[in-house]
Amino acid sequence: MELKILKFCGDDSKLLKKIKFISDEKGYKIINFPEINILKLKNSRFIFAIELNDIGMNYEVFKFLDEAKRQDENFFSGSIAGLIVKSTNEYYTKKIASNIIFLLNSMGCRIIGHPLVEAIEGYKNFNSWKKVL
Repeated sequence: MELKILKFCGDDSKLLKKIKFISDEKGYKIINFPEINILKLKNSRFIFAIELNDIGMNYEVFKFLDEAKRQDENFFSGSIAGLIVKSTNEYYTKKIASNIIFLLNSMGCRIIGHPLVEAIEGYKNFNSWKKVL
């Protein structure tokens, strides 16, 4: 099963640069928001790459999830997903991620293990992960 990266960030974002580096190395497919709507995501593996604005929102991802739910209550049936959420500050990432995880799960998607990577400006929060690992 191919891993897809569903991109909900601008073309000039730092998050996108990091994702492109990983996808080029591993051969993952990056899919932009408008193109995602035509995909069939049942029985898929994917990562949501989301960049929040200054007030902690990303309207595109919620628009996509709303359209997906209207199309099919089980739009993500049999799928497995993870999230990368980037914010310019240390606020909002957990709240948005928990909302998205709840919506994905309610549409049949499995969220396994530690499904969230939070990235704040300067990657300050990665220091706590260094201590764990």
